[in-house]
Amino acid sequence: GGVFRLRNVQLTRSGQAGNFGRYSSHWHHYTMAGRNIDIINGASYLKDNVYRDTFQRAVVVHGTDYATVTGNVAYRAKGHNFFTEEGPERYALFEGNLAVAAVPHPILLGDDSTPAGFWIPGFTGWHRHNLAVGCANGWKLNVQAGAGARQSGMDFHNNSAHACGFGWRLFPPHQPPTPNVFGTFVAFRCSTCMFYYSSGNLNHLDHRFIECGRAIHLNHYMNGLHAAPFFTDLVLVGSIDPSARSANAGSPAIHSPKDDEHWLVSGMHVSNYHDSAVLFGCFQTACTMRYERTVWVNSTRRTTSTGPLSGIFHDLDGTLTGFPNGWVSGDKAFNHWEDGVCIAGDSRFVDGLACGLADGSLRLRRLFVHDAEPWQLDGKDLLVTTPAGTDRVAFDTKTFGWHVYAIA
Repeated sequence: GGVFRLRNVQLTRSGQAGNFGRYSSHWHHYTMAGRNIDIINGASYLKDNVYRDTFQRAVVVHGTDYATVTGNVAYRAKGHNFFTEEGPERYALFEGNLAVAAVPHPILLGDDSTPAGFWIPGFTGWHRHNLAVGCANGWKLNVQAGAGARQSGMDFHNNSAHACGFGWRLFPPHQPPTPNVFGTFVAFRCSTCMFYYSSGNLNHLDHRFIECGRAIHLNHYMNGLHAAPFFTDLVLVGSIDPSARSANAGSPAIHSPKDDEHWLVSGMHVSNYHDSAVLFGCFQTACTMRYERTVWVNSTRRTTSTGPLSGIFHDLDGTLTGFPNGWVSGDKAFNHWEDGVCIAGDSRFVDGLACGLADGSLRLRRLFVHDAEPWQLDGKDLLVTTPAGTDRVAFDTKTFGWHVYAIA
Protein backbone atom coordinates (compact mmCIF):
# COMPACT_ATOMS: atom_id res chain seq x y z
CA GLY A 1 0.00 0.00 0.00
CA GLY A 2 0.88 3.65 0.27
CA VAL A 3 0.69 6.38 2.89
CA PHE A 4 -0.96 9.80 2.81
CA ARG A 5 1.11 12.60 4.36
CA LEU A 6 0.61 16.31 3.87
CA ARG A 7 2.41 18.89 5.98
CA ASN A 8 3.12 22.64 5.84
CA VAL A 9 1.10 23.14 2.65
CA GLN A 10 -1.37 25.92 1.80
CA LEU A 11 -4.36 24.86 -0.28
CA THR A 12 -6.37 27.70 -1.84
CA ARG A 13 -9.58 27.42 -3.87
CA SER A 14 -9.37 23.65 -3.69
CA GLY A 15 -12.19 21.09 -3.90
CA GLN A 16 -15.04 20.98 -6.43
CA ALA A 17 -18.14 22.68 -5.12
CA GLY A 18 -20.83 20.56 -6.76
CA ASN A 19 -19.08 17.19 -6.92
CA PHE A 20 -19.49 15.02 -3.82
CA GLY A 21 -16.24 13.41 -2.75
CA ARG A 22 -14.02 16.02 -4.39
CA TYR A 23 -12.85 17.48 -1.12
CA SER A 24 -9.78 19.57 -0.40
CA SER A 25 -8.22 16.55 1.37
CA HIS A 26 -9.81 13.17 1.89
CA TRP A 27 -9.21 9.79 3.53
CA HIS A 28 -11.50 7.35 1.72
CA HIS A 29 -12.19 3.79 2.95
CA TYR A 30 -8.69 2.89 4.11
CA THR A 31 -10.13 0.65 6.79
CA MET A 32 -12.66 -1.00 4.51
CA ALA A 33 -9.84 -1.86 2.11
CA GLY A 34 -7.86 -3.49 4.94
CA ARG A 35 -5.16 -0.83 4.91
CA ASN A 36 -4.93 0.16 8.59
CA ILE A 37 -1.21 -0.64 8.39
CA ASP A 38 -0.81 2.41 6.15
CA ILE A 39 -2.33 4.80 8.66
CA ILE A 40 -2.04 3.46 12.24
CA ASN A 41 0.38 5.07 14.71
CA GLY A 42 0.54 8.28 12.70
CA ALA A 43 1.85 6.68 9.51
CA SER A 44 -0.54 8.91 7.53
CA TYR A 45 -1.42 12.43 8.58
CA LEU A 46 -2.51 15.95 7.75
CA LYS A 47 -0.41 18.36 9.83
CA ASP A 48 0.16 22.10 9.93
CA ASN A 49 -1.64 22.87 6.67
CA VAL A 50 -3.76 25.89 5.70
CA TYR A 51 -7.03 25.55 3.76
CA ARG A 52 -8.13 28.93 2.46
CA ASP A 53 -11.23 29.90 0.45
CA THR A 54 -11.90 26.30 -0.51
CA PHE A 55 -14.89 25.28 -2.62
CA GLN A 56 -15.65 22.12 -0.61
CA ARG A 57 -14.58 21.47 3.00
CA ALA A 58 -11.04 21.26 4.36
CA VAL A 59 -10.49 17.74 5.77
CA VAL A 60 -12.73 14.67 5.38
CA VAL A 61 -12.24 11.32 7.12
CA HIS A 62 -14.40 8.61 5.54
CA GLY A 63 -14.40 4.92 6.34
CA THR A 64 -10.94 5.19 7.88
CA ASP A 65 -9.62 4.46 11.37
CA TYR A 66 -6.69 6.19 13.10
CA ALA A 67 -6.60 9.32 10.91
CA THR A 68 -4.34 12.04 12.35
CA VAL A 69 -5.40 15.66 11.75
CA THR A 70 -3.34 18.11 13.80
CA GLY A 71 -2.34 21.76 13.67
CA ASN A 72 -4.35 22.68 10.57
CA VAL A 73 -6.17 25.94 9.81
CA ALA A 74 -9.35 26.23 7.73
CA TYR A 75 -10.27 29.78 6.75
CA ARG A 76 -13.40 30.61 4.78
CA ALA A 77 -13.78 27.00 3.66
CA LYS A 78 -17.19 26.19 2.18
CA GLY A 79 -19.36 23.72 4.05
CA HIS A 80 -18.42 21.83 7.19
CA ASN A 81 -14.65 22.22 7.61
CA PHE A 82 -13.29 19.20 9.55
CA PHE A 83 -15.68 16.42 8.67
CA THR A 84 -15.99 12.82 9.88
CA GLU A 85 -18.29 11.49 7.23
CA GLU A 86 -20.39 8.45 7.94
CA GLY A 87 -20.05 6.76 11.33
CA PRO A 88 -17.80 3.67 11.10
CA GLU A 89 -14.67 5.83 11.47
CA ARG A 90 -12.83 5.16 14.76
CA TYR A 91 -9.95 6.78 16.62
CA ALA A 92 -9.70 9.82 14.35
CA LEU A 93 -7.51 12.41 16.10
CA PHE A 94 -8.42 16.07 15.60
CA GLU A 95 -5.99 18.06 17.73
CA GLY A 96 -4.91 21.70 17.71
CA ASN A 97 -6.92 22.64 14.63
CA LEU A 98 -8.51 26.02 13.91
CA ALA A 99 -11.70 26.59 11.88
CA VAL A 100 -12.51 30.22 11.06
CA ALA A 101 -15.54 31.68 9.30
CA ALA A 102 -16.96 28.56 7.66
CA VAL A 103 -18.93 29.57 4.55
CA PRO A 104 -22.42 28.21 3.83
CA HIS A 105 -22.56 25.69 0.98
CA PRO A 106 -25.89 25.47 -0.88
CA ILE A 107 -25.49 22.12 -2.66
CA LEU A 108 -23.96 19.61 -0.23
CA LEU A 109 -25.77 18.24 2.83
CA GLY A 110 -28.86 20.00 4.08
CA ASP A 111 -27.06 21.36 7.14
CA ASP A 112 -24.09 22.67 5.12
CA SER A 113 -26.12 25.87 4.86
CA THR A 114 -25.20 26.38 8.53
CA PRO A 115 -21.67 24.95 8.43
CA ALA A 116 -19.71 23.64 11.38
CA GLY A 117 -16.06 23.98 12.13
CA PHE A 118 -16.15 20.31 13.20
CA TRP A 119 -18.89 17.90 12.08
CA ILE A 120 -19.31 14.39 13.50
CA PRO A 121 -21.79 11.55 12.77
CA GLY A 122 -21.86 10.17 16.33
CA PHE A 123 -19.91 10.20 19.58
CA THR A 124 -16.67 9.21 17.90
CA GLY A 125 -13.07 10.37 17.63
CA TRP A 126 -10.61 12.33 19.73
CA HIS A 127 -11.18 16.09 19.69
CA ARG A 128 -8.57 17.95 21.74
CA HIS A 129 -7.36 21.55 21.88
CA ASN A 130 -9.32 22.70 18.83
CA LEU A 131 -10.90 26.12 18.24
CA ALA A 132 -13.83 27.19 16.06
CA VAL A 133 -14.34 30.92 15.40
CA GLY A 134 -17.18 32.67 13.59
CA CYS A 135 -18.92 29.49 12.39
CA ALA A 136 -22.65 28.80 12.42
CA ASN A 137 -21.76 25.78 14.57
CA GLY A 138 -18.49 25.21 16.35
CA TRP A 139 -19.24 21.48 16.66
CA LYS A 140 -22.25 19.80 15.09
CA LEU A 141 -23.25 16.22 15.90
CA ASN A 142 -25.73 14.98 13.33
CA VAL A 143 -26.13 11.31 14.13
CA GLN A 144 -26.00 8.91 11.18
CA ALA A 145 -28.01 5.71 11.34
CA GLY A 146 -26.13 2.45 11.83
CA ALA A 147 -22.48 2.80 12.79
CA GLY A 148 -22.80 6.46 13.73
CA ALA A 149 -25.58 5.77 16.24
CA ARG A 150 -23.58 2.91 17.78
CA GLN A 151 -20.44 4.98 18.40
CA SER A 152 -19.59 5.92 21.98
CA GLY A 153 -16.58 6.89 24.06
CA MET A 154 -15.78 10.18 22.32
CA ASP A 155 -12.74 11.97 23.76
CA PHE A 156 -13.66 15.67 23.88
CA HIS A 157 -11.24 17.81 25.87
CA ASN A 158 -10.08 21.44 26.03
CA ASN A 159 -11.89 22.67 22.94
CA SER A 160 -13.22 26.20 22.40
CA ALA A 161 -15.78 28.03 20.29
CA HIS A 162 -15.73 31.81 19.91
CA ALA A 163 -18.41 33.98 18.28
CA CYS A 164 -20.29 31.00 16.80
CA GLY A 165 -24.02 30.56 16.41
CA PHE A 166 -23.83 27.36 18.46
CA GLY A 167 -20.66 26.40 20.29
CA TRP A 168 -21.82 22.77 20.38
CA ARG A 169 -25.01 21.53 18.74
CA LEU A 170 -26.60 18.08 18.73
CA PHE A 171 -29.54 17.67 16.38
CA PRO A 172 -31.50 15.48 15.67
CA PRO A 173 -32.01 13.70 19.03
CA HIS A 174 -29.44 11.11 20.02
CA GLN A 175 -28.04 9.49 23.15
CA PRO A 176 -24.78 7.51 23.03
CA PRO A 177 -25.23 3.87 24.03
CA THR A 178 -22.75 4.15 26.93
CA PRO A 179 -21.77 7.10 29.17
CA ASN A 180 -19.43 9.73 27.71
CA VAL A 181 -17.44 12.32 29.66
CA PHE A 182 -16.50 15.65 28.07
CA GLY A 183 -13.55 17.60 29.50
CA THR A 184 -13.00 21.35 29.46
CA PHE A 185 -14.99 23.29 26.87
CA VAL A 186 -15.01 27.08 26.57
CA ALA A 187 -17.65 28.95 24.58
CA PHE A 188 -17.25 32.72 24.32
CA ARG A 189 -19.87 35.08 22.90
CA CYS A 190 -21.77 32.40 21.03
CA SER A 191 -25.50 32.80 20.46
CA THR A 192 -25.96 29.46 22.26
CA CYS A 193 -22.98 27.89 23.97
CA MET A 194 -24.28 24.32 24.09
CA PHE A 195 -27.47 22.95 22.54
CA TYR A 196 -28.95 19.47 22.78
CA TYR A 197 -32.31 18.79 21.24
CA SER A 198 -32.48 15.54 23.19
CA SER A 199 -29.71 13.48 24.75
CA GLY A 200 -28.31 11.77 27.82
CA ASN A 201 -25.50 9.47 28.99
CA LEU A 202 -23.26 12.53 29.21
CA ASN A 203 -21.26 14.25 31.93
CA HIS A 204 -19.69 17.62 31.13
CA LEU A 205 -16.73 18.56 33.33
CA ASP A 206 -15.32 22.06 33.73
CA HIS A 207 -17.29 23.82 31.00
CA ARG A 208 -17.08 27.61 30.84
CA PHE A 209 -19.70 29.67 29.06
CA ILE A 210 -18.92 33.37 28.78
CA GLU A 211 -21.18 36.17 27.54
CA CYS A 212 -23.37 33.86 25.47
CA GLY A 213 -26.89 34.62 24.33
CA ARG A 214 -27.87 31.39 26.06
CA ALA A 215 -25.42 29.23 27.93
CA ILE A 216 -27.25 25.88 27.78
CA HIS A 217 -30.39 24.67 26.06
CA LEU A 218 -31.50 21.06 26.46
CA ASN A 219 -34.96 20.30 25.18
CA HIS A 220 -35.37 16.68 26.34
CA TYR A 221 -33.27 14.66 28.77
CA MET A 222 -33.05 10.88 28.41
CA ASN A 223 -31.33 9.85 31.65
CA GLY A 224 -32.71 8.30 34.80
CA LEU A 225 -32.37 9.11 38.48
CA HIS A 226 -28.92 7.69 39.17
CA ALA A 227 -27.10 9.10 36.15
CA ALA A 228 -24.05 11.32 36.63
CA PRO A 229 -24.66 15.09 36.73
CA PHE A 230 -25.13 16.53 33.27
CA PHE A 231 -22.72 19.30 34.30
CA THR A 232 -20.03 19.21 36.95
CA ASP A 233 -18.11 22.37 37.93
CA LEU A 234 -19.81 24.62 35.41
CA VAL A 235 -18.78 28.28 35.08
CA LEU A 236 -21.18 30.94 33.77
CA VAL A 237 -20.00 34.51 33.18
CA GLY A 238 -22.51 37.18 32.25
CA SER A 239 -19.97 39.94 31.67
CA ILE A 240 -16.18 40.08 31.62
CA ASP A 241 -16.26 43.85 32.21
CA PRO A 242 -15.68 44.40 35.95
CA SER A 243 -17.33 47.82 35.76
CA ALA A 244 -20.52 46.57 34.06
CA ARG A 245 -23.80 46.80 35.92
CA SER A 246 -25.71 44.50 33.60
CA ALA A 247 -24.93 41.20 31.91
CA ASN A 248 -23.65 41.01 28.36
CA ALA A 249 -25.29 37.58 28.14
CA GLY A 250 -28.84 36.51 27.46
CA SER A 251 -31.33 35.42 30.08
CA PRO A 252 -32.07 32.82 31.25
CA ALA A 253 -28.60 31.33 30.99
CA ILE A 254 -29.70 27.73 31.49
CA HIS A 255 -32.81 26.46 29.75
CA SER A 256 -33.00 22.96 31.19
CA PRO A 257 -35.24 20.13 29.93
CA LYS A 258 -38.93 20.76 29.72
CA ASP A 259 -40.11 17.28 30.65
CA ASP A 260 -37.72 15.16 32.73
CA GLU A 261 -37.31 14.77 36.50
CA HIS A 262 -33.60 13.92 36.61
CA TRP A 263 -31.64 17.06 35.61
CA LEU A 264 -28.67 17.58 37.95
CA VAL A 265 -25.90 20.19 38.02
CA SER A 266 -23.21 19.57 40.64
CA GLY A 267 -20.95 22.58 41.06
CA MET A 268 -21.77 25.88 39.35
CA HIS A 269 -20.06 29.27 39.64
CA VAL A 270 -22.13 32.20 38.34
CA SER A 271 -20.50 35.62 37.94
CA ASN A 272 -21.71 39.02 36.77
CA TYR A 273 -25.20 38.17 35.64
CA HIS A 274 -26.39 41.07 37.83
CA ASP A 275 -30.18 41.36 37.48
CA SER A 276 -30.52 38.83 34.64
CA ALA A 277 -32.15 35.55 35.65
CA VAL A 278 -29.94 32.48 35.34
CA LEU A 279 -32.01 29.28 35.77
CA PHE A 280 -35.19 28.18 34.02
CA GLY A 281 -36.70 24.89 32.91
CA CYS A 282 -39.38 22.21 33.07
CA PHE A 283 -41.79 24.66 31.47
CA GLN A 284 -43.98 21.92 30.02
CA THR A 285 -44.45 19.53 32.94
CA ALA A 286 -43.40 21.39 36.12
CA CYS A 287 -40.77 18.68 36.64
CA THR A 288 -37.93 18.95 39.17
CA MET A 289 -34.41 20.26 38.48
CA ARG A 290 -31.62 19.58 40.98
CA TYR A 291 -28.67 21.84 41.82
CA GLU A 292 -25.90 21.67 44.39
CA ARG A 293 -22.60 23.44 45.19
CA THR A 294 -23.62 26.72 43.55
CA VAL A 295 -21.71 29.99 44.00
CA TRP A 296 -23.22 33.38 43.13
CA VAL A 297 -21.10 36.49 42.48
CA ASN A 298 -22.71 39.75 41.37
CA SER A 299 -25.76 37.77 40.27
CA THR A 300 -28.97 38.75 42.04
CA ARG A 301 -31.60 36.87 40.00
CA ARG A 302 -31.03 33.16 40.45
CA THR A 303 -34.17 31.60 39.00
CA THR A 304 -37.16 32.62 36.95
CA SER A 305 -40.55 30.95 37.14
CA THR A 306 -42.18 33.28 34.62
CA GLY A 307 -44.74 31.81 32.28
CA PRO A 308 -47.92 29.81 32.43
CA LEU A 309 -45.90 26.84 33.71
CA SER A 310 -42.42 26.41 35.15
CA GLY A 311 -40.55 23.73 37.04
CA ILE A 312 -39.45 23.06 40.61
CA PHE A 313 -35.84 23.84 41.56
CA HIS A 314 -34.49 21.46 44.18
CA ASP A 315 -31.60 22.90 46.18
CA LEU A 316 -29.77 19.86 47.51
CA ASP A 317 -27.37 21.63 49.88
CA GLY A 318 -28.71 25.13 50.55
CA THR A 319 -26.44 27.04 48.15
CA LEU A 320 -29.35 28.14 45.95
CA THR A 321 -32.06 29.03 48.47
CA GLY A 322 -30.32 29.08 51.86
CA PHE A 323 -32.36 26.05 52.94
CA PRO A 324 -30.73 22.61 52.92
CA ASN A 325 -32.99 20.50 50.76
CA GLY A 326 -34.72 23.74 49.74
CA TRP A 327 -37.13 24.38 46.87
CA VAL A 328 -38.26 27.08 44.47
CA SER A 329 -41.57 26.84 42.61
CA GLY A 330 -43.92 29.20 40.84
CA ASP A 331 -45.53 31.71 43.20
CA LYS A 332 -49.01 30.55 44.13
CA ALA A 333 -51.07 32.03 46.96
CA PHE A 334 -52.15 28.60 48.20
CA ASN A 335 -48.52 28.09 49.36
CA HIS A 336 -48.17 31.41 51.22
CA TRP A 337 -47.97 29.81 54.64
CA GLU A 338 -47.61 32.20 57.58
CA ASP A 339 -45.10 30.03 59.48
CA GLY A 340 -42.23 31.05 57.17
CA VAL A 341 -42.05 27.73 55.36
CA CYS A 342 -42.25 29.60 52.04
CA ILE A 343 -40.93 33.09 51.34
CA ALA A 344 -42.78 35.23 48.82
CA GLY A 345 -41.35 38.34 47.21
CA ASP A 346 -37.67 37.33 47.30
CA SER A 347 -36.18 39.13 44.30
CA ARG A 348 -33.60 36.36 43.76
CA PHE A 349 -36.39 34.11 42.53
CA VAL A 350 -38.33 35.91 39.80
CA ASP A 351 -42.04 35.05 40.00
CA GLY A 352 -40.99 32.26 42.35
CA LEU A 353 -41.58 31.06 45.87
CA ALA A 354 -38.67 29.74 47.95
CA CYS A 355 -39.61 27.06 50.48
CA GLY A 356 -37.67 25.09 53.08
CA LEU A 357 -36.94 24.30 56.71
CA ALA A 358 -33.68 24.53 58.64
CA ASP A 359 -33.60 20.78 59.19
CA GLY A 360 -34.17 20.00 55.50
CA SER A 361 -37.35 18.06 56.15
CA LEU A 362 -39.66 19.96 53.79
CA ARG A 363 -40.76 18.32 50.55
CA LEU A 364 -42.30 20.04 47.54
CA ARG A 365 -43.82 17.95 44.83
CA ARG A 366 -45.76 18.31 41.60
CA LEU A 367 -49.35 17.08 41.86
CA PHE A 368 -50.64 16.26 38.38
CA VAL A 369 -54.43 16.34 38.11
CA HIS A 370 -55.89 14.85 34.94
CA ASP A 371 -58.78 12.83 33.47
CA ALA A 372 -61.27 15.01 35.30
CA GLU A 373 -64.97 14.23 35.07
CA PRO A 374 -67.05 15.56 33.50
CA TRP A 375 -64.83 16.15 30.47
CA GLN A 376 -66.20 19.67 30.12
CA LEU A 377 -63.77 20.69 32.90
CA ASP A 378 -60.88 20.28 30.49
CA GLY A 379 -59.52 23.63 29.37
CA LYS A 380 -60.74 25.45 32.46
CA ASP A 381 -58.63 26.88 35.28
CA LEU A 382 -58.40 24.80 38.44
CA LEU A 383 -59.12 26.74 41.64
CA VAL A 384 -56.87 25.49 44.46
CA THR A 385 -57.60 26.45 48.07
CA THR A 386 -55.58 25.70 51.22
CA PRO A 387 -55.55 27.38 54.65
CA ALA A 388 -52.74 29.55 53.23
CA GLY A 389 -54.78 31.00 50.35
CA THR A 390 -56.45 30.47 47.00
CA ASP A 391 -55.05 30.68 43.49
CA ARG A 392 -55.76 29.52 39.96
CA VAL A 393 -53.81 26.85 38.06
CA ALA A 394 -54.09 27.01 34.29
CA PHE A 395 -54.99 23.92 32.27
CA ASP A 396 -51.98 22.63 30.31
CA THR A 397 -52.92 21.64 26.78
CA LYS A 398 -49.68 19.69 26.16
CA THR A 399 -50.12 17.23 29.02
CA PHE A 400 -53.90 17.71 29.24
CA GLY A 401 -54.16 18.40 32.92
CA TRP A 402 -53.23 20.71 35.79
CA HIS A 403 -49.83 20.85 37.51
CA VAL A 404 -50.07 21.89 41.16
CA TYR A 405 -47.12 22.71 43.45
CA ALA A 406 -47.84 20.71 46.60
CA ILE A 407 -45.96 20.94 49.92
CA ALA A 408 -45.63 17.69 51.83
